[in-house]
Amino acid sequence: MIWLKRILPLVLITAAWFAYTEYTEYRLVTNEKLAHEYALVTAQVWLATAVYRDDTPGFLRVRDSLFEASGLTVDELTAYLQKHKSRPEFYAPYVRLIKTYVDSLSQPPVDSTLD
Repeated sequence: MIWLKRILPLVLITAAWFAYTEYTEYRLVTNEKLAHEYALVTAQVWLATAVYRDDTPGFLRVRDSLFEASGLTVDELTAYLQKHKSRPEFYAPYVRLIKTYVDSLSQPPVDSTLD
């Protein structure tokens, strides 16, 4: 029975360490998924801003349809930005993803007849 008293702290510390690492990994994966979703919607809204710069009602319709199609709301996106703006380890990947999405979505279509 004395061996149980000696090994129990080691078992508890090991279990706590595994729980912590799993929680940290879960949090990182969840944040990465949210960053991709929010960055794509943000990039699409930015591009719509350029297309509809002279048509405010048209832009608002497109913006609302983008948010509706993605299942997000403006308030959710704003809350995400406020939550992570002071934490560069979460905010920087979001900004890089926006740049990537804007660059890829704004590429003109390749015309194969030019060859």
